[in-house]
Amino acid sequence: NIITPWGALAGVDVTASLRLVGQYLTQDVDITITETASYAKGVGPVSRSIAFALTGNTQEDLVSLVISGLSGLPEPVVYRYEGSNLIQPDVTVIRIVENVSPENYTLLNQDVFNALNWVAVSESVNGTVFELNVTLPTPIPGETQSAVLYLSERGSDDQIPLNVTLSIPSGN
Repeated sequence: NIITPWGALAGVDVTASLRLVGQYLTQDVDITITETASYAKGVGPVSRSIAFALTGNTQEDLVSLVISGLSGLPEPVVYRYEGSNLIQPDVTVIRIVENVSPENYTLLNQDVFNALNWVAVSESVNGTVFELNVTLPTPIPGETQSAVLYLSERGSDDQIPLNVTLSIPSGN
């Protein structure tokens, strides 16, 4: 799981290292550059850090960037499973800057998304918003579940991803 301002999201860390060994003038030089980036499903890159080690003297996190907000994308919606309780987030409707309405947006993969057996999206009774509903699957999965719902503003070909996560602590 990747820790983000919205909680733990399913994702992956990618680390790459480059080691340079040689001689500069009369000095032996041994430099290691390590870059780590974290990517969350439906969000993309959420953090990046670069560390340098120079001939045994380590200077960690010389560059460290962590996402603190999204612009033009819906914020991830994170449900938490604690003990035997499903804790819902404060907002269970899709929001970008304001609520996303069925009048202005189309859901592109609603059937696939709803077939996941733990999460569903539907129009509200009055048709003004899309509502998310999570049901705790049986048996409870042993790891965090994450899905991406794609929507598009009517009249646009752009796809907007929304990450929905069911956060399950390890050991459940």
